[in-house]
Amino acid sequence: MSGRRGWTFPWYSSHGNDFNNDFQVTIDESRAPAVYNYRSREEHEQAGSGSFPTEDQPIELPGLSCCLRDGDAIHHTYSTYARGTEIMGGSHYIVDLTVLGRQQEFERRL
Repeated sequence: MSGRRGWTFPWYSSHGNDFNNDFQVTIDESRAPAVYNYRSREEHEQAGSGSFPTEDQPIELPGLSCCLRDGDAIHHTYSTYARGTEIMGGSHYIVDLTVLGRQQEFERRL
């Protein structure tokens, strides 16, 4: 796509490497203990967050990470997960403006 559009900045992908596992957005307990948004499965269950998957694994969850390259060193500078990634999409913003909102399990019901 970059050649077709004339873009000159580099594109990167996590496809085919361990980046998503390292930053806990691929949940696969056959590879590593499950952690998402800096909480274990047990912590999510205790908090009633509803953010932990119950589907078959491996499963991909939303996450956004930023890194800074300084010479040969790469520094992880920021990560956000779950609702913190909503800035990348707009449909949830509209639902949040309605009287009943998203109606998620952990929210207080009217």
